[in-house]
Parts: sequence; structure tokens; C-alpha cells
Amino acid sequence: MTASGVASPPVRWGATIADVPKLVFRVPATALLASGLTAICVTPMALAEPVLSVLYLLPLGFAWWVVRTRTTATPERLVTRTAFGGRVVEWAEVKSLKVGAKGGLSAVVADEKLVELPAVKLAHLPALAAVSGGRIDDPVARAKALEAAEEAEEGTEDSTDSTGTAEAGADTDADVTATASAEHAPTDQASPEQVKNDTVDAEATTKSEAETEPKTEAKSKTAEKPVAEA
Repeated sequence: MTASGVASPPVRWGATIADVPKLVFRVPATALLASGLTAICVTPMALAEPVLSVLYLLPLGFAWWVVRTRTTATPERLVTRTAFGGRVVEWAEVKSLKVGAKGGLSAVVADEKLVELPAVKLAHLPALAAVSGGRIDDPVARAKALEAAEEAEEGTEDSTDSTGTAEAGADTDADVTATASAEHAPTDQASPEQVKNDTVDAEATTKSEAETEPKTEAKSKTAEKPVAEA
């Protein structure tokens, strides 16, 4: 996969794949090594028998297929090119993408036909979605967004639980303090039984004092009488 464009500005630091004007998906150039090795293997047979020179068509055909096969994606359209053909598909015509048996991608166009996208694999879907300008959904980005939303929700729940626990702890501390203050505070109001006992004691004291006063008066009169006779 390569990126190219005509008179495109230099890519800045921090740029993303969406800033690239064009993406080209092609067969890796290292596949041409197989074509060269095949040509080397065919050479002894072609030298021994000139008729076998037609075997050179095999490595040449393979090299042609490697060089020509590609898919070019721009924000406006998809351009596919195979060894002997090609097609231009506007993004407006693409309904969805379909994954093939070997991981290759095909575009489902408006007439329900499949347009194979050469050299485009499932791993290229995020890049293809980015260059399409949002016309193609990126499941990887959507999964990351959902995961981030779940993590944010869990963080909110954890902070709420921590706040509730702190408030409950503060209420418990306040209750313990209030209970301790109530235990150590003096009791201003007497119980009914204590009031009753105090009343009985007061009445007994008053009665005892009343009985003591006549006796005291009698003793004083007896003491005064001999003095008068003398």
C-alpha cells in the first residue's frame, strides 16, 4: 500500500491517514523476485530446446500482473485495475463492503454486484474508511469509541460510589460524635421516680422538724420555771 498525489503538500507532523489525498493498494514489489527466479529456472530448458522459449511467458505474465494490479482510493472514487481490465466506482455507488474467503474486500454497488478490490485486505479497512471521508464505517474505530465510552462510564460510577462512601462515613462519624456527646453531657431533667423520692424525703424532713419544735418549746419552759421561783 502506498500513498501518492499530484502536487500534494508535504505531510505535517501529527497528520493522519485522512490527510492523504490518495491511497494506492498494490501487490508487494517483492513478488517480482518470484518472476526472476522462474526466468532463471526456465533459461537452461530454453537454451537446450529453442521451442521451450515460450516458457518465458510465465515469469513475464506474472510480472505484468504484479505491476498492473492495484486499487486506487481517493475521497471521490475507487479505481480498480487488473491485468486485463479495470473499473471506476464512485463512493456514492458503494452500498457496503464484503469480506471474501481469503480476507480480500469487494465493494457492493447499487445494482448488488460485487466489484473486487485488488490488493485490498481486511487489515486495510481502517485506512480505506479514513480516505473515504466517513462513507465507509470503520469497525475498529467504533469498537475503540465504545470501549472508551464504557471506561468513562465505569469511571463515573466509581467516583459516584467513592463520594457516597465518603458521605456515609461522614454521617457515621457525626452519629458517633453525637452519641458520645450525649453520654458525657450532664442530665438536667430528673426522672419521675427521682422526683417522687425527693418529694417523699422533703415531706419526711418537714414532719420531723414539726415534731421537734414542740419538744424544744417544752424544754425551754421547764428550764425557765425554777429560775422564776428563785
